[in-house]
Order: sequence, then structure tokens, then C-alpha cells
Amino acid sequence: MKALVKGTAQRRGAVNIHGAKNSILPLVCSSILFSNSSFHNVPDIQDLTYLLEILKVDLGIKSFRDSSNLHIRSAGNELHSVVLSHKFIGSIRYSTLLMGALLGSGVESVTIPISGGCSSFGDRPIDIHLSGFEKLGYSVVTSDDSIEITRTPLINTSVNFTLSFASVGATINLVMAALGRSGTTVISNIAMEPEVSNVIEYLCKRTKRISLGDGFVEIYSALSTGINDNRNEINWSVMPDRIEAVSYLILGALSSGCEINNIEGLNLTGVAPLLDEIGIDYYFQKNKIIVNPSKILIKPVDAQTGTFPSLNTDYQPFITVALLFANGISSIADKIYPKRFSYLKELHESASFEILKFEDGKVTIKGSKELTFSGNNLYAHDLRAGFCMCLMASLFEQNVIIENFDQVKRGYSNITENFKSFGVDLTEES
Repeated sequence: MKALVKGTAQRRGAVNIHGAKNSILPLVCSSILFSNSSFHNVPDIQDLTYLLEILKVDLGIKSFRDSSNLHIRSAGNELHSVVLSHKFIGSIRYSTLLMGALLGSGVESVTIPISGGCSSFGDRPIDIHLSGFEKLGYSVVTSDDSIEITRTPLINTSVNFTLSFASVGATINLVMAALGRSGTTVISNIAMEPEVSNVIEYLCKRTKRISLGDGFVEIYSALSTGINDNRNEINWSVMPDRIEAVSYLILGALSSGCEINNIEGLNLTGVAPLLDEIGIDYYFQKNKIIVNPSKILIKPVDAQTGTFPSLNTDYQPFITVALLFANGISSIADKIYPKRFSYLKELHESASFEILKFEDGKVTIKGSKELTFSGNNLYAHDLRAGFCMCLMASLFEQNVIIENFDQVKRGYSNITENFKSFGVDLTEES
């Protein structure tokens, strides 16, 4: 799929932020643990559509949507050995969390293909997940194209271990898998991103067997009592998508400003100080963010990504694009995904900024408030890079085709309507 971007962002935009992609996907995976699950403030994104299809075809789990609500009902059959084989598994990074959810539900073994997602910025290994499963007492066998995980008697013992890296996916995966153990589990050095806390808090309320601390989580689980019940069924509101919010915040700052709504509970820890340092003019007003035109105010900075509460790697492309409009030299280091700069090389072919140095996951650029852009064809290498292509295209007069637009659809709801509010015509083409 491709998209055609026409017109410049000359109007003050207004967007509603949707539920977080990085929250709803693991929440949906966790629905395997329960007979019934209901979620509110659910985004309409491609990755979610694919994940629900996997649950339906491979596991017999049905779902239906009612406006922004999502209801999931299990098939009611007891699963023993599960082989996941749907073609969409290779496209969705979060499908790896089906491993933990199935183990947590009590299945004897799970076999799953190696998954995909955003791989344009390098490998995203799941060795921390697999090592954690082994520490929980599961047997792990890997091949070139699949992973098989099997229960062993060791799941009956209590364990206490520390993650080698505070991985978001591994934290959620292992917490769910630990629910299938009869021994107590303590995991330290866990990821503390808002989305992770949102999912663990949900599991706390549903199971009443999890205690979340500062950098650690304790899971009290007993297979004899079971967790596949509805005694604690709730309608859980998905937290607002902080990555989506910053995406449009940067677009508004580089154009005619905007109003960002539906942000109750939004957490901008890690990025807010950098937005201030860059010079972006924005403020909070009740349940919204007001963004004023800030392109002439943007200043060069040095920035580096890290684990929460540091700058999230997903913010990196938007921050970098903003810095292209700063007079002077900026540096951006991404220690999480050092190869996550494909979008910058793509833009460099059409925009008048300089790449002064590029090595070891760090790029040094020289921007200009007089930045020019002459491209008419851009490629969306991954989800966030794709939004940056749309963002850049909307700031200049010429029509621009965005190839591989499917990547953007993976994580942004109503992007056509949102860009229209800025005065930009974004048309999807097959």
C-alpha cells in the first residue's frame, strides 16, 4: 500500500489521541488467560486486527468491537499443546507475547514461528524472553524458524532472578508465564515503561496474585486454584498513546500548531524535558495539549535514548526530524536500536540538511531553519519512520508518495482524518 500526501499543514490541527498500541497488544495477548476480557479506548490499527485474527484462527478466541470498545470471548476448550501457525505471526512483533500468555494459562507446550514487526532498524532478539522462560522452569528449544516451549517439574519451585536488560516485551511475557507456575516468582530489573505498568496493573486486578514494586514484580501463583475465571472481570481503559501524542506534537510545532485531545493520564516522562530544551512551545490545558508554531524557535541539542525514564527510542525519529530545522549541529544517539536511522538516510536524499558523522548508533547532523525539500517519493522503512515521512511531506508544497504505507497503518488510527485537520490531503492507495 502507498499514500499520496498533498498540500501543506497550514491550518491549526486538532487530533484525538487513541489507546496505546504498546498497551493494547499485550492486553489482548493476556486475554488468553481469561474467559472474558473487555477493553475501552481501543485504537483501530492494523497490528491489532492481525493479532485478533491469530487468536480466532489458531486458538478459537472470538472478539467483537463496539465503537472504541473491544470484547474478547474464549472458545471454552482446554488447550494442552498449541502450535501457532497463522501467517500474521511473522508480521507482528507482539505475537511473541502469546508464548507467555499460553504458558500462563496452563498449556503443556507452545510452538510459535519467529515473529517480525519493525525490523528495518536491526535485529530485535528475544534471548531475554527465552532465558527467562528457562529460569521459570520451562524447557526452550529453538530452530531457524520456530520456538518450542514446554512445561517441566521445575515450575513448581520458587524462583528469584534479575533480567540482564529491562526489556519491555520480556517483562510482560515472563509475568504472564509466571502465572502458570505453582511456585512464587520474583523478577527484578523489569521494564517500568507506562505501558508495562498499565498491563501489569490490569493483571493485578484480574488475578489478585501480582505485586508490582519499584523495578521488580512478584507473582504468587497456584495452579490448583486456576486463573481462567471471571471473578475479577473488569472493563479496562487502555492508556493514551504517548508515542502518537508526541508524533502530532512535533507535526504541530513544525507547522501551524495543534490541539491534542484525549490525553488523560498521558505520561511524557523522558521526552518532556527534551521538548522544552529544543524550544517547542506547548502546554497542558485540562485534558489536552496546546501546541503553538515553534519552527523558528527550535534549537540544536544532543540527545540519547535509553530505558525508562530516559528518552524512549520510539521518540527518536520525531525528535531528529524536528532538529533538522534547527540552525546548528545536533547529535542523536540510540543505544537501544543503533541502526534506527534508515528514515534519516531516506530524507537526506531530498532535504538540505547535512549528516556530519554517522557511527556506532550515533548521528551528528547540521540543520537549518531554511531547510528545503525536493522529494516526491519516500519509503516507510518502519512504523515511526513512516510517520516521519508523512510529517515531512506535509510541510512542503509538492505532492509526495509514501511507499510501504502499511507500516504506518500498523500503529496510527485515523491518520487520514488527523492530517486533514492540518489542511493536508493524505490519500491511501492500494
